[in-house]
Amino acid sequence: MPILSPPPPRNVPTQSVGGEVCHERSLSRMFEEEPRPQPREQFQPARLNEWAEADLRAYISDLTAEIVRAEAAIAARANQRAAADAFFRKPGEKGG
Repeated sequence: MPILSPPPPRNVPTQSVGGEVCHERSLSRMFEEEPRPQPREQFQPARLNEWAEADLRAYISDLTAEIVRAEAAIAARANQRAAADAFFRKPGEKGG
């Protein structure tokens, strides 16, 4: 006869916050971080030996567009960082 594992915990009220009853599961879900997408470890170039010239040109166009998109993301992060640095700078302190 197999050994059975205990049943999962029920969604039972555990505490009162501001007059409202909170459930343990909803509290734990509230503070969970969503997983971030991980960047690829290394670029894997396509095998271009058998591609037609038109396909190669389209591929270059797609890659160029992706480079522009990545550079825009980098610039946005740099701008956001500069704005945060300026916000938290002490009065009279020069940026640099």
